[in-house]
Amino acid sequence: MQRARMYNARSSHSPSPMRLTSQQGWTLVELMIAVAVLAVLTAIAIPAYNGYISTSRTTECLNNLASIKLAEEEYFLENQVYFYGASASLLEDASGNLWSLAGDDPQCDYVVSGPGNAWSATASAKADSSLPAGWEKTLTSD
Repeated sequence: MQRARMYNARSSHSPSPMRLTSQQGWTLVELMIAVAVLAVLTAIAIPAYNGYISTSRTTECLNNLASIKLAEEEYFLENQVYFYGASASLLEDASGNLWSLAGDDPQCDYVVSGPGNAWSATASAKADSSLPAGWEKTLTSD
């Protein structure tokens, strides 16, 4: 007993009540709340992100259709007849490579059709694209 007292007497300070109650980490409840908050934020963010991606891909297809329209008008000015063929790549060749789609579009297929005095360009979703199944948009020379 005397030895224990001597040990306590030698220590420079006694344990404070503040040290006994301080925490060294997170409690299980705090971690569960943090995980639940992250799950809710993720459940909101992922569908919104997918919607933005779908909208941007649809816009890309529509912009390519607008480019096809300009190419058709340019072709008409040079040849006094509108181009029509099986695909937009044939229009690119017929224009002497003055016009082209912005790279290989992984989302849409483009078809240009019609008689020589009018044209119709259709963009349709590819089978493996992220656009909705059956998505299609058509521009005409009206």
